[in-house]
Amino acid sequence: MTLTPKFPLPSRARPHRARGPRRLVLSALVLSAALTGVLFACQVPVFRYALERWDADSYELVIVPRPEFTPAEQEALDFLQDAAGGSRDSARANLRVTLAQPGETILDEAGLPLPAGAMALHYPALIRSFIKKPVWTAELNLENAARIVRSPFRDTLVRRLLEGESAVWLLVESGNREKDDAAEKALLSFAGEAESLLKIPEGVIGPGQLGPPGQPLPPSQAENVLQSEVPLKIDFSVIRLSRDDPAEEVLLGMLLSVEDDLHEYADEPIAFPVFGRGRILEPLVGQGVNRDNFLFASTYLCGACSCEVKEENPGVDLLVAANWDAALQGSEVMIDKVLPPLEGAAALLQASAKDPPPPADSPPPPTPPEKVSKSSPYRTLGIVLGIIVLGILFATLKLKRSAA
Repeated sequence: MTLTPKFPLPSRARPHRARGPRRLVLSALVLSAALTGVLFACQVPVFRYALERWDADSYELVIVPRPEFTPAEQEALDFLQDAAGGSRDSARANLRVTLAQPGETILDEAGLPLPAGAMALHYPALIRSFIKKPVWTAELNLENAARIVRSPFRDTLVRRLLEGESAVWLLVESGNREKDDAAEKALLSFAGEAESLLKIPEGVIGPGQLGPPGQPLPPSQAENVLQSEVPLKIDFSVIRLSRDDPAEEVLLGMLLSVEDDLHEYADEPIAFPVFGRGRILEPLVGQGVNRDNFLFASTYLCGACSCEVKEENPGVDLLVAANWDAALQGSEVMIDKVLPPLEGAAALLQASAKDPPPPADSPPPPTPPEKVSKSSPYRTLGIVLGIIVLGILFATLKLKRSAA
């Protein structure tokens, strides 16, 4: 098992990213994965394991109440609660909606108190223990509620991930055309190289390779089984996102608040790998968008999932509305049948030209089966190896700091 500090980590000045302690942590993760890969039953790549078996952590939306909400505010609140509640047959946002307690002060991004009738979106609980500031704040109305739940770029991410892409590299533009074009060109070049160099780990068992009925797989192989018909492939793509896109304010807030110093790089392109059910890894910034860093992240994503416990892997989940389990069990890898338009804010909820809105008469998806047990006779040995690797890592860091 690879034991890594929870992402994000406290950081110092890192002008080009993925250097210093963070780079060593990721190095330890990859090294530990390599050491333990032969010991663990799971050979499914990290990106696919995350897609099929890691539920997204819930964001917390705190609303400052009034003695009595206006009809428009109540409509927006009902919309948000419906989106967060969802059902087996509909899209559900990884969102928890709460009302501030009487006398509780809710602060905006600048640390100022929010008035009644406002709302603040926060990262999931684990990340919020590191990052206290809200991701985004706004008035409680239907338009803003729709922005929180869904956006065209997030729809595109869901679609591409369900089509089997290993990761979608989301490039947040700097506004400097020359820099942004160069970063996109570089990412596309690195993606092509990664697709030719990296291979699917041996031992993955497809749904059609389970053998005769009535003959269950031994526990040592149970984790190798894919749980959907999504194509298994090494495949990366790049999407450019403008910092000035009003429909993506919430997505930009989630991305650019994940580290406390990202605002210092407003004039640099920033690239985030998105995988699984909308999970991001540490961003690459400016000159940090380079071959070594790209291949390093890609090697982790495409390597065998030596640690099945989500919380002990790096990454932060994005807030996305989708019915992942239903989509993965369907015969067509599409979001059309599982992500109906959310009522009340049609202009904000139109999918991109590549992602047309779904039909209203879509049949309900099948009930997903229970997931395979995660037991492994080698887990203890893997834990020991992971601890040894981290011990070496932190000892190295301490020596370096002492020498400095």
